[in-house]
Amino acid sequence: GPCDMSMETAEFERPINDTVGQRIFPLHLIPFEHYMLIDDRPNYPATFIVQFEFAGSLERKPFKDSIDDAIDRHPLLRAVIRRAKSNRDCWVDSGNVRPMVHFGGVDEPIAFPGAGFEHIDLCNEAGLRIWVRHNQRKAVVTAQFHHAVCDGVGAYQVLGDVLWGYATRTGGDEIESAPPLPPSRLRARGRACYDPAEFRTDQGRFQSEWKFAAELLFRRTAAIRPPTSKRTHRTLPGSFPGICSFEFDKNEHRRLRLSAQQRAQTVNDLLLEKLFVTLNQWRKRNRGWLSGGKLCVMMPLDLREPEAEKMPACNVVSYALIRRGGKLLEQPDKLRQGLREETVWLKHQRHRTHFMNLVVASQSYPRLLKAALRRNHCLATAVLSNTGDPTKQFLINLPRENGMVRCGNLLLTDISGVPPMRINTRATISIFTYRRVLKICLRCDPRLFNLEETNELLGHYVDQITSALD
Repeated sequence: GPCDMSMETAEFERPINDTVGQRIFPLHLIPFEHYMLIDDRPNYPATFIVQFEFAGSLERKPFKDSIDDAIDRHPLLRAVIRRAKSNRDCWVDSGNVRPMVHFGGVDEPIAFPGAGFEHIDLCNEAGLRIWVRHNQRKAVVTAQFHHAVCDGVGAYQVLGDVLWGYATRTGGDEIESAPPLPPSRLRARGRACYDPAEFRTDQGRFQSEWKFAAELLFRRTAAIRPPTSKRTHRTLPGSFPGICSFEFDKNEHRRLRLSAQQRAQTVNDLLLEKLFVTLNQWRKRNRGWLSGGKLCVMMPLDLREPEAEKMPACNVVSYALIRRGGKLLEQPDKLRQGLREETVWLKHQRHRTHFMNLVVASQSYPRLLKAALRRNHCLATAVLSNTGDPTKQFLINLPRENGMVRCGNLLLTDISGVPPMRINTRATISIFTYRRVLKICLRCDPRLFNLEETNELLGHYVDQITSALD
């Protein structure tokens, strides 16, 4: 039903005088945004995390002003969802509601507004929260984005704009101008995600995806589970964001690239293969940690075309669901070859995946989609997002120092983050290559795993990747 019209007051309110934004709103939700809104749950929000670490003494006012300017360049970050045109859910201007921005000392824990913990209610608040923790020597910026608002690439464009604004306010370097991002380009975000013609038969009807839909929603998928003996002492999540990470240094990263080439793989293929092996061995080693069914890894697919005009932060993304089971998991050569062939197909056919076809077609059956997604069904065993170097997604080139981005008086020393965690998808992984190292970030369901157990799973994955170096 329509969203509640009440509004929460965000910290650091700032009046909006944006005639351009008023012209583009209301905006109908595109199918992927609608999917993310429907699949959002209070305990398992459709939000992802990005964390930047800096060396230097962060100045609050310039940084806050830079956040405000970046938000003004990306209208969906200050929009909420209401019933509007054609009585459908739409993005509308939120008035004076701005993303929550909170500053604190470097050791101050992250706290959430209200009692909703990680959940972001897009009917009443903007789809971004930012916590800045700093002292005279370092700063950590943690950003939580709702995936209905934008994808990972969009998030890095926003944060890149923040760093550009801060650099122009605090640095003496020559910084290029920020490129214009006309809000009107957001009207093309749906067409950038898919071409309806790709999903229709010669008779103009949607191609049937019932077989894929049945497999997606009713076939058993293995879910990682904590040991039965330890379930009784689980409590609500503790410290946020609870990400465990491991880095392969520059030399090890280079050797992994060479190893993948020798196997006729990309590094992403190698990481995907080793994740399947890790999950399969984990199941055998710890009976009861994984339920029955095939293993399934969900991978985001960026749908942006290189020659396309840049637009404000939004979703131009789809998902691939890669399933493997049975004896195939015990045959390394066949597993490797099959995954390589599937990822090559996905690269060339990413605009025509079964998943996107189903999401687009489901717009005709919104109640059916909502009922199906509300089942406590394991859609994927784990999520694997190979982000690469996020700074390559910045819309403005910033100066570098020893391979790290310099923004005014701050040096960007590290980047972390993880994709959203859907119910019963209990491991979510991001891969980063900033500073030429290969960094693996893992978050397990904080309601079922503590940090020690998350590190244990990460250690097994790292061991499998390390085996490729031998």
